[in-house]
Amino acid sequence: MGFTEKNLHKSQYPLIGFRGKRIEALGKIELNVTFGEGNTQRTELRTFDVVDIAYPYSAIFGRNSIIKFAAVINQAYLCMKIPTAGGVITILGNQEEARRCEDNAACAMKNVHAIEAANNDEEEEEAKPPSFEQHNKEGVMPVEHTKKVLLCEDVPDRTVMIGMGLEEAEESRLI
Repeated sequence: MGFTEKNLHKSQYPLIGFRGKRIEALGKIELNVTFGEGNTQRTELRTFDVVDIAYPYSAIFGRNSIIKFAAVINQAYLCMKIPTAGGVITILGNQEEARRCEDNAACAMKNVHAIEAANNDEEEEEAKPPSFEQHNKEGVMPVEHTKKVLLCEDVPDRTVMIGMGLEEAEESRLI
């Protein structure tokens, strides 16, 4: 992004939430964040904690950023709306890209700058990729655990992906 560690300010507190771990940030940096263009442009100065981890996202906006921009988010539609002096900005996400990011995050499993030392059993368990059962409990499954099902026999290009491990009754209900 064009800055070095010299540009970072010291972080006082560890971050919590990346797979439930406490991690030390490399530092903090204030950056202008801009959404929109022309008369519907909105720019706010935001402080980011910088971490050195393998993560599919470049930046994560928390509650404070959402409040600062007065943003309204609809997670189901991957849509964010931000008011500006010139009107409302609509930012749409890409569901395929979001799924790819989630899959990459689930598989990355890189240990980060941990503050608390984990015992050996926990470390060994963390190194393994999540099993199908773990994904199934959490509601997210890798693509290899899904199958394509026709929604309408008359229209072969209308399909949906469902989990391969579903019980017959649940699969019938979904179809």
